[in-house]
Amino acid sequence: MTNYNAILTIDKPYVGAWVEPFTDRVHEQFRRYSPATAGGRDGRAQVIITLPATTLEQATQTATALLVEGEDWPAEPCGLEVLTTELYDRLGGFTLMPDLVSISEAAEQLGISRQAVLQRIESGRLPASKVGSAWVIASANLA
Repeated sequence: MTNYNAILTIDKPYVGAWVEPFTDRVHEQFRRYSPATAGGRDGRAQVIITLPATTLEQATQTATALLVEGEDWPAEPCGLEVLTTELYDRLGGFTLMPDLVSISEAAEQLGISRQAVLQRIESGRLPASKVGSAWVIASANLA
């Protein structure tokens, strides 16, 4: 048996009041699979689980059955990636880190105020991630 990590991406920014209850639910529902939630490369919500399987195909089928079929997610699933845990760990859990900008840099690039950027983040119109006490935004999300 090999361990695999399955990463389900949900088409909703990983920001706002829904995140904490969502994370609690995922941790309770998938506790057998060492679950985690995170914001993905583009700021969308992700559910990550670890599961044993004999083959990649079996891991993908199991992940699909667990994460996609019959689940009531807060938005439509839009991606499922399955990797060996060895590869997942080697990649640091995620694919390459995107170029990031601060709130001030985003405001300057968009030609709006810092407050307007924060309002877009809070409303879910601009995907961003919290790093410590600061927000960071993938520069690709500003295009």
